[in-house]
Amino acid sequence: MPLLPATSVADDLDRPRFASGKVWLALALVFAAGILLRLIWLEDIEYKGDEAWTWLHASAAGRTEPFSWVGMPTSAGPENPGMSLWVFVPLAWLSDGPVDLARGIACLGMASLGVWVWFACRLPAAEREMWLWAAALSAVNPLTVVHHRKIWPNCMFPLLVSLFLMCWQRRERRLPAFFWGVLGACLAQINLSAGFFSLSFVVWACLANRRSVAWASWFAGSGLASLPLIPWYHYVSTVSRQPRVSTPKWARLFEFKFPIRWLTEPLGFGLDHGLGDDWVDFLRQPVVEGTATWFVALLHFVALAAGVVIGWNWLKKWRATSRGWRSSLFPTDSYTALVCSAAFWGYGVLLTLTCLPMHRHYMIVAYPIALLWVAYAALQIHRGDLPALALSRKLLTGLVVVELLLSASFLSYVHLKRDIHGDYGVALSAQRLAAPADGSMNR
Repeated sequence: MPLLPATSVADDLDRPRFASGKVWLALALVFAAGILLRLIWLEDIEYKGDEAWTWLHASAAGRTEPFSWVGMPTSAGPENPGMSLWVFVPLAWLSDGPVDLARGIACLGMASLGVWVWFACRLPAAEREMWLWAAALSAVNPLTVVHHRKIWPNCMFPLLVSLFLMCWQRRERRLPAFFWGVLGACLAQINLSAGFFSLSFVVWACLANRRSVAWASWFAGSGLASLPLIPWYHYVSTVSRQPRVSTPKWARLFEFKFPIRWLTEPLGFGLDHGLGDDWVDFLRQPVVEGTATWFVALLHFVALAAGVVIGWNWLKKWRATSRGWRSSLFPTDSYTALVCSAAFWGYGVLLTLTCLPMHRHYMIVAYPIALLWVAYAALQIHRGDLPALALSRKLLTGLVVVELLLSASFLSYVHLKRDIHGDYGVALSAQRLAAPADGSMNR
């Protein structure tokens, strides 16, 4: 999807001041709701093979087990690099069990939003509002909430991605470029799919304005942080018995899974994967005196309607102001537009071109930017068109409320049912009820 010319963002300068006291109060309330969503009923977290493996080995690393250069085995290829486990070790050392570890991950997720807001306040006034709306959506988005409560390598991305984007903005300076390289290499070692995310921002930096990048510093940071890949590569090439990467299939070029998820998951869709056979039952909630209200289904419909209006207004704006493909893909005067373009076109296209399976968890690293794109698309209005601006803000407010209700409904549903017939599986609380009384589930 083409992005709007960056010059249209300058229209924000004519708008009323956005960051008023009421706005900050509203954002604080949304963040408080986000904290509650991440910390409530943590005993009901998803806890299957990957989560149990991570807790077991992260808590034992450096204690009863040596640090390993390789991480979790996968079903689609070789083991992940060791950093996919190392990122959990400090939290695991401070935890008494998997619930404590999930609480630490949730705190890191909220910290990532704090960093995001801090960074937003240092962006030009024309772009600040978009980033603040993205933070509000991230605080309550159902999939973001779920992954901020999950013991899984990809769920450690949010804070690193926030820092990554901060450094990428100042990539012409040596120190930010160095840490951009460090963080990009670390993302790739936490999950190999994120290597395409890091690479996409390198490609976009080259194509947008390669002379403005402190490449020597970036190379130094990337090389230093990539050193752990040497023993990992030696292991998977000579010792590992894991299957090699899945076979590429040309048909996957036409599945369009990435753009579909990019457009729908920021609106609150995507819980069907975790719920599986319970998806329709979830849509029927809440059930009052034996009667299904289908309120959750209504919430999805409202979110979809808001997304359609935002998308339609964005499309009209693009058709009226488009100046060609290069200015759309590589805008030079809007950091927000460039970030969204790099994530959608760069990361999405690179992943698709591999012709490998497009697993849902590959989207986690791009979630914050997909939510940013929703705010970016909603706030692109014509100069002086205050009614359109007011409508955009109402639509975004509606999305925040709807996604808050969806997240609360999902957590409540899992808490009451616990045995989910989908990818979520049996909640940890239910597993503990069925486990031996010796407390082995905590070890």
